[in-house]
Formats: sequence, C-alpha cells, structure tokens
Amino acid sequence: MFDHEMETAHRLLKEKKYAEAGKIFRQVWEQGDNSYAASKYLYCLRKAGYPQPAIQQGKKACLQFENNSYIQGELIWAHYDLLKMAQEEENLSKVIQIAETILENKPEKMALEATVLGVIKLAKQQKQWQMVSDWCDQINPAIISDAQPLIGDRKSKSNKEKWYFAKVKSLIELESWHQARSFALEAAKIYPKEINFPRWAALGLKSLGKNQDAIEEFKQLILKYREEWYVFQDLSDLYQNTNQLELALRFACKAALAHGEDHIKITLYQKIAKLGLLMNKLEMAAIHIQLCKSIRQQQNWSIKANLEQLELDIDQAFSEQNMERLEDCGEFSDLRTICRKYWLKESYQGLPRKKGYIESIQQDKPYGWIRSENGERVFFLQKELPNFLRKEKLNVDFALEESWDNSKNKLSFKAVNIKVEK
Repeated sequence: MFDHEMETAHRLLKEKKYAEAGKIFRQVWEQGDNSYAASKYLYCLRKAGYPQPAIQQGKKACLQFENNSYIQGELIWAHYDLLKMAQEEENLSKVIQIAETILENKPEKMALEATVLGVIKLAKQQKQWQMVSDWCDQINPAIISDAQPLIGDRKSKSNKEKWYFAKVKSLIELESWHQARSFALEAAKIYPKEINFPRWAALGLKSLGKNQDAIEEFKQLILKYREEWYVFQDLSDLYQNTNQLELALRFACKAALAHGEDHIKITLYQKIAKLGLLMNKLEMAAIHIQLCKSIRQQQNWSIKANLEQLELDIDQAFSEQNMERLEDCGEFSDLRTICRKYWLKESYQGLPRKKGYIESIQQDKPYGWIRSENGERVFFLQKELPNFLRKEKLNVDFALEESWDNSKNKLSFKAVNIKVEK
C-alpha cells in the first residue's frame, strides 16, 4: 500500500534530504501502523538536527511498538545527540543527566561506549577525577572497541586505549596507587609500545614507598623504550629520594640532553641547580639559575619564589666559601651552551671506561663496532661518534653504558662518550 511512498522516502534519505524523507516516513507510520517507518522518522529527525522532537516522538513510538529494538535504538541515539550538544556547552552536570537516562534505557554496546566515553572526556577536561574513575567503571574495557581510527595518514588511539589512559590517570590523581599500578600493568600488556603505562606503574611503586623497586623498573623502561627526558627525570627524582646524589645528577643531565623544549624542562633545570648546591658544584648551580631566569623572561613568566630562594641559597654558599659569585653569562643561547657542557660531563660520570679501536663503521647502518683491549666487540650508535672520529682502526677511549640487545632480548652494553685515546 505504501510501497511507492517508502521508495521515495528511501531515495530522499540517500540524498540526505532528511526533512522531506521524514515527512513521508511519519505519514506511513501514522497511517499504516508501521514500526519500521516510525524508526526511520526518528532517524530523520535526528539527522536533521532535531534530537528533542526525536525523543518526544520516540517515547510515543515506544508505547505503540513495545520492545522494538530499532525504535529504542533511535531513541537512545537521540539522547546521545543531546549529550553531544551539552558536551559542546561544557555542561558536565547536564551531560551526566543525559548519560544516566541513556543507561536506564539499556543501550547496545556502541551507544554505551560512546556515552560513557563522552562523559569521561568532559570530566577529564574539567579535572573531575572521581567522576572520571566512576564513569570508567560503567563499562567493561573488554567490550570497548580497539580499532584505531585514521586522522589524516596517522592512526590515533583506540577507544579502549583512551579508556585505560583515563582510568589510570584518574586513579593517580586520586592517589589510589595500588589500583593505578594494577590498571597500568594491565594496559602495558595490551599496548606494549606505549611508554606511559609502564611509567605510571613504576610511579605507583614510588608513591607506595618502594623506591628501589621503582628504580629497577625505570631502569628497564629506559633500556627497552625510547629515551624520553621526563623518564630520565623520574629516575633522577628516585635517586635523589634515596640520597644517591651522583646518580640523581647524572640522570637529570641525561634528561636535559634528551629531546624536549627548554620551557617544558624548566623545573628540570631548577632541579639541576638544586643538586649542584647540594653537591657543592656551585658554578654549575649558578649557571642553571641564570638559564631558568632567562627561559622565564622569554616566556613572559614571573620569577617564582622558590627559584629566588634557591638563588639566594647559592649566593650564600659562594659567600661562605669565600668564592666569587658567577657573573651573568649573557644571552639564552650562551647560557644553554655552557649548561650543555655540564650535562655532557655529568651524564657520563661514574661509568667504567675502556680503550680499544674502531673496528667497523657501516655507512648504511646507524651503528658500528669497537674492538676493546680485551678483544670484546662493543656496539655504538653512530650519533654517539663525532664526525672527526669516524675512521676505522682509530684508537679510542670510551665509556660503557648499559643497553638492551633487542635481537637477543637481553641486557648488553654500548660505547658512549667516545674520545681519541691520549
């Protein structure tokens, strides 16, 4: 009876003429007692940008066609459209109110996932960490999609990975360290290439007072993952907590040398200044204070009280030892060049040194080999070798640093701080 009308409505739907298609679907619904047309009418209302009328009509249709999954589904998605509008308004209480209504209607997996993640996203933005954690618990992560959507030509995080990020971050902020570590370790097994999960697990140990265990996990993290400056800083903090100041300074300097913008590392540079004071390396401490102040001036930031107090403490130490206070060393680039010399020196302190000769340099590979005096072959990265040293058979002096042999999956060593043998 309504075949022609339905055919026309479907054609309009394909053309995305939702208002015109919706009028026909509504007519078929009301005149023919057609549940399919009712669900399509609700769909058209939603797509035309009318979620509230879709909800009103959806309630009516649900009464008429009890337990119709298509109509119930469209009603749920209409509520979700309202939720997205509340998200854009950054109205968290309204988002939660709508989300609770959706949950009462027992949504299917896709709608449940979208709803819960919608609440989590806004709550996270507003740093409502208890709410983030509670809403994470509204869904089992096992049923969340792990598909990685493409953004441009790159894959982004899946919804499941986003869930783990939110859950672990909320537990850290709530200082629920046992739970945070448990979820972080669980996520690390699922996403073995993501450095943050094992890092957060190790920070959980630190916060539980298990400093030595945390140190071991951070050392493994540095060996097996890419070298991120903030992970070096984490390890430096742990060594300082356990009063191992030489190692604390070494890893702070390795953090300074690793990739990362200077204004992001400003607390790290202040930490190096403090370690310099504690270890009576006053010139190093003073130059890092100058670097911190220079960065703050570049960023139009005020000079914090703790930085001013640290500078006063360093000045006092100079005075007590009858040493001349270090003069202003000039512009930012000059300060950074001087500081970099300290970083390079301190990052290799305490490492065993060996002698040998450069056995091979492979032009098409990022690495080479040194033959040590005792006949062992020692791996090195060519980026660790200055251009003027890139000569086979050249006698060299080098430091040995722990490394991870991916091919053999075991602890190894590499040559660093390579110099001409004197």
